[in-house]
Amino acid sequence: MSIITKNTAKIVLGLVLALTIVAVGASSASAAQLSSAQVSAIIGLLQSFGAEASTIANVQASLSGGTPVVVSSGAMFTSYLQVGDRGAEVMKLQQVLNANPLTKLASSGAGSPGNETTYFGPITKAAVIKYQALSGLPGTGMLDISTLAKLNGVTTTTTTTTTTGTTVTTGTTGITTPGVEGSITVTLGSDPSSGTTIREGESDKPVIGIKIEAVTSDMDVQRIKVNLGTASSIYTKVLSKISVVDDTGRVLASLPLDSSTVVQDSSNNYQVTLSGFHYVVKAGEVKVLKITTDLKSSISSTYTGSKTIQIDTNGVRSTDGVGIDQYGPSSAISRSVTVAATVIDSATLTVSLGSDSPKAGEVVANQNEDGDATADDIKELTLATFKLEAKQDDIKITNFIVGVANNGTGAATATTAYLYDASNGSLISSATIGTNTGVATFTDDWYVRLNENGGVKNVILKADIRDANTTATAFVASSSNTAVSITAENSGGTTITPTGTVSGNSITVRESGPIFTLNGKPSIVKSQTASQNNYSTSTIQVTFNLHIKAVGGDISFGTTASGTPAIGSSTSYILLKKEGSTAAGSITSGLASSTSYSQPSSGVTTSGIGGNSWKLYSGNEVDLPVTFYMEAKNNTTGVNVTSGQYAVQLEGIKWTDETNGGNSTSSFMSGNIDWRSPEVTLP
Repeated sequence: MSIITKNTAKIVLGLVLALTIVAVGASSASAAQLSSAQVSAIIGLLQSFGAEASTIANVQASLSGGTPVVVSSGAMFTSYLQVGDRGAEVMKLQQVLNANPLTKLASSGAGSPGNETTYFGPITKAAVIKYQALSGLPGTGMLDISTLAKLNGVTTTTTTTTTTGTTVTTGTTGITTPGVEGSITVTLGSDPSSGTTIREGESDKPVIGIKIEAVTSDMDVQRIKVNLGTASSIYTKVLSKISVVDDTGRVLASLPLDSSTVVQDSSNNYQVTLSGFHYVVKAGEVKVLKITTDLKSSISSTYTGSKTIQIDTNGVRSTDGVGIDQYGPSSAISRSVTVAATVIDSATLTVSLGSDSPKAGEVVANQNEDGDATADDIKELTLATFKLEAKQDDIKITNFIVGVANNGTGAATATTAYLYDASNGSLISSATIGTNTGVATFTDDWYVRLNENGGVKNVILKADIRDANTTATAFVASSSNTAVSITAENSGGTTITPTGTVSGNSITVRESGPIFTLNGKPSIVKSQTASQNNYSTSTIQVTFNLHIKAVGGDISFGTTASGTPAIGSSTSYILLKKEGSTAAGSITSGLASSTSYSQPSSGVTTSGIGGNSWKLYSGNEVDLPVTFYMEAKNNTTGVNVTSGQYAVQLEGIKWTDETNGGNSTSSFMSGNIDWRSPEVTLP
């Protein structure tokens, strides 16, 4: 611009300002004498010479009969505002906009002069767009960086020079390196990571991070093009809005995704351009912007799965200190995201056996102390604990079906089942066990909630046992993952299919008999010996400290000298097991082995039961240490066992019911690690 032109501009601007002063002092009747064309001409002249928005607004208000706004020298606004925001600065913004008839929010009601609110809604946005149009700013409808600066009276220095026909602009808003040429390096941000799941109905979900480094000069980032791929469904069926936010979460620009904002390029890719903002990255700094999206409230499974969001080569535009546009990235960057249904639609329920579920064992009905039960009944025998774990959503159980298998030839039957909450002991439901089916169906609704015990609920299954006799009956409770066994649904009412198959341990029931328990863990000691058949081996000594109680009758046991001792002469009684699982051959007294236990001294007798036997009177209980000595040899060949880790497993105990008759073997301990010694290295 020439000196003459500059001076002329000053003179004209001075005249306009003088008219403004006169207008401000005039009454509304005097101001109204100007025609709308005259008012528009004055406003246009002010705009053409770069007058501040506050000056234009006051002139406009004065010439149109409004009230000028007195703007303090300090900043009026400190926050960026957009639709949905609330606060005192929103009300202040509405008051400023209402001072100018051309940007007034409303003539009456909420938002009108004197009725300003603290909510930034659609009518505030419309008024901001009018203000931006008057100020020559992009019509974003937001109190963004450039609009805030304009309202606060922050000016920028702009000079133009002409060199060989090229016009270069310097000194852009917020840049502290005027006259310095620079560039940007644009790379992929680490957050969000590849494959991040975004779900229907979610808002502001990051889909790609853009890392921007300013080189040499401050860089004013002003535009980002986002490639959504070649399928229009990405914005018609999946995404509803796209935004760019800075590292503080401030929204720089935002657009709804529809046919007016999304365009198809020559490669048939759907592109959306986020612009109208200024984001300054200082020279030498690295900043990260994120592209975020809102998802449609309902997304068909047809459109879920992996999607790619890409920033094409030169998709980011910025301006350096001399006003030259600089672009990045040098090659396309992209990030894949997984579109999924809502979290509740991903809800799962897993069923397993609870850690405190009863181990395999024997129960004698005669020991039951419940007043409603007879000697052959058991009231609410615990059969199993089921662990149910919910993920992603609360789960409602509408049907819980449990099978109670009845194994053996005994007369005992399970009649009624009960389901208890293990956390507080409260009864959840009860059900009759089918006589022919052995199935109990619990129909009361109950919940597994995420905010209770981390989404885990343990339930205890109990059953009434009736008509037990001296013959053993084993009961096993089980539940499966089929829809028939467990019916469940998420909080949205959608049916889900639980996973996991559960089977409890066998609980054997008799009317009378012994109750066996262990006093502590079995012990094991190993020593080296020279053995028979020229094999060098080792000998182990294992001790089981048994506790025996006779219930409902006198119980007799064979001694170690008996032809059928209680423990040790049969392959069903004691096994040497390799690595805690594989039987390496039973150890008997006939091969480098002996069994030692002594007849207790109290509560027992040998009268009337024959030699090498002893009897434990009904109601009495004794401790019986049982010790096994054995060389590490296979019982069939006499050859050393294969080198490895071994333990000794108690497999069974023989006994006789002297009161009610019948010889029996208790074998519930077979395979039960509680009845297994620690491991040692053999031979």
